[in-house]
Amino acid sequence: MSDTDRLDRLAHAQELRQSGESARRRDAATARGCYEEAVSLFREVGEPLVLAHVIRHLGDVYHEQGCPELAEPCYTRHWDSIAIMNAVHHWIWRTRSESRGA
Repeated sequence: MSDTDRLDRLAHAQELRQSGESARRRDAATARGCYEEAVSLFREVGEPLVLAHVIRHLGDVYHEQGCPELAEPCYTRHWDSIAIMNAVHHWIWRTRSESRGA
């Protein structure tokens, strides 16, 4: 994927996320569609932190629509992603500290 294509997809994913947030209280079906498409695009462009949060919001929409069987995997994926990112950041911080002699 070219840089231009990635940036276009990222911008579209951000627009979808914002549309999902705007639609959430008034039109759950629209919010769900926006979040589902945003998840796909954020996954494609490699934005793990934003992806984790959008997945959590999608889980909230599923829960609000009375679909706990769809919501639960979203919450699990969100927390797993956050835990992995925290572990990586801690490892990087520790490695840099050790290389500086701290």
